[in-house]
Amino acid sequence: MVIDCCAHDVVSKATRKIIALITIDLRSISFQVLAYSKEVKDDSVIEKMRELKALGLGSSLDEFGTGYSSLKYLSILPVDYIKIDQSFVRDMIPNKSKNSIIIAVIAIARSLGIRVISEGVETIHQFEYLTQEGSSLFQGFYFSEPVQVRSFEEAWCVLTE
Repeated sequence: MVIDCCAHDVVSKATRKIIALITIDLRSISFQVLAYSKEVKDDSVIEKMRELKALGLGSSLDEFGTGYSSLKYLSILPVDYIKIDQSFVRDMIPNKSKNSIIIAVIAIARSLGIRVISEGVETIHQFEYLTQEGSSLFQGFYFSEPVQVRSFEEAWCVLTE
């Protein structure tokens, strides 16, 4: 499960109350912040992210490679995952420069012990290429279009029976 949150509100009192009520393993939940948010540079936000990590939650940096995102964030933010923005994945096969950027981001993330999630995977060719280059987690229509919670729960029950 992923919780989207604004960087400045990452550890609000409400968030702490929700976490206290959760009865599942917190390691299966991660929160994500947008890489292009100017707030990610704020030391208080970084400290709040560390607090959530100390509580056992994972974290991801979403839409990496767009807007204000910087390689510097990978060395200072306590993230477990970076999500390569779909704008790189969408055009990667015909656009060799995007392939080079993807390969470099994956290599840097791996060297820092950060896992990579590739967003916007829509074809078998994208999936195979990204797998070959070292991405191990994926999002996109190749796997499923967005589904309602109820549909997901029903499908999950069938798969786990």
